[in-house]
Amino acid sequence: MQAGGCIGAVAGGECELDLRRRAMRLASLLLALAVVLGGWSFAGTMRLMPRAPLSVQFAEWARTHGLGFLVTEYELILDQFNPPQTGGRPDMRLLAALGRTGTAAGARVAMPTPLLPALPGEGRFRVLRRLGGVPVLQEALVRPDAESSSYLTSVIVMSGTHTRVALHPGTMDPGRPRSFHASAHVSGRNSTGLVGTFNSGFLVQDSQGGFYLNGRLAGRLHQGAASVVTYRDGHTTVGAWGRDLSMSPEVVSVRQNLRLIVNHGRPVTNMDAAVASRFGAAASASFRTWRSGLGVAANGDLIYAIGDALTASSLADVLARAGAVRALQLDINYHSTVYIWYSPGRHGQVSPHMILSPAHGLLTYLGDDSRDFFAVYTR
Repeated sequence: MQAGGCIGAVAGGECELDLRRRAMRLASLLLALAVVLGGWSFAGTMRLMPRAPLSVQFAEWARTHGLGFLVTEYELILDQFNPPQTGGRPDMRLLAALGRTGTAAGARVAMPTPLLPALPGEGRFRVLRRLGGVPVLQEALVRPDAESSSYLTSVIVMSGTHTRVALHPGTMDPGRPRSFHASAHVSGRNSTGLVGTFNSGFLVQDSQGGFYLNGRLAGRLHQGAASVVTYRDGHTTVGAWGRDLSMSPEVVSVRQNLRLIVNHGRPVTNMDAAVASRFGAAASASFRTWRSGLGVAANGDLIYAIGDALTASSLADVLARAGAVRALQLDINYHSTVYIWYSPGRHGQVSPHMILSPAHGLLTYLGDDSRDFFAVYTR
């Protein structure tokens, strides 16, 4: 045997065996290196989302490292073992509370419900927050469709005249909040006048759009993308970028996510194309899961909807019935959808209250969050 080669049949066999051993050692080293680097990377994700469950931390790490398809397949398997209930009636205790408060002074007129006849209290708005006696935050509950009749979708209406919306960057997505001259939380002085907080869209890399805040851009603003745009005068609207909305010196923030699901007051016809994303099959229009969406009414009010067992079509239908003229889907799935509203507390603090989804703690967004989100303040 010579260095770098083998001589003779016996030596050749020994050489081949030696090469196999060396290859196995190299493969073992590469695997160990991948585990170490992957563990280091995952540890970084855990540091950025310390309050999230381990399963959520892993899902976020996987999606940001090109492994979102594995998370999607896992979610589909779980859904097969625990599919959403079909038919039935919702928890009538939730509707009973709204039935008693739906006629409060200044409350919106009850919205048309997807299923008739409406249940007692269904579609009626209760006032959550007032400003100088004027309702600025209201909620109604409706069943989304016949297939998901045992579930309730919450519809939150935020006054376009008396509230303003601020986009907050996350520590992980889009990352580096200070570079956007903003914080990843609403605690401290930012909680003054806080009315509500709610989730944003998909990860920027999966949103088919961009994230713009205070003059800095993450990703790219796409023509035709559904966009939530805030302006220096305090108002926020929703529309298609390049058609309804465009960049100007008055624009403070732009958050894009997929395509509009409501246009001209009606759900769009090609819902599959509207919610298509690299995010995976769980984002498909017909998949029944937790979904959230945001729309704008003709008078400038913002309308947010959240609920379980929603398809993209049923989400769009609820938003349109609530008065949205244009709307987009925001994030989906159990751990990615949340709306928290706040009542005034002592010493200038706020008291948080959860809407429907129990996946998040009440202190979500009062400390740094890994994902970008929206906060609603009184003007």
